[in-house]
Amino acid sequence: MQLGARAYFSKPYNEQELLQTLEEIIRNVAEKAASN
Repeated sequence: MQLGARAYFSKPYNEQELLQTLEEIIRNVAEKAASN
């Protein structure tokens, strides 16, 4: 497993942007796991 920063948010952050970024990160991690 590779740990590290994938995004940076300063305060105050946009909730919609946070959720969209989290969805992208989860999707990317799932795709990498499926390809291994």
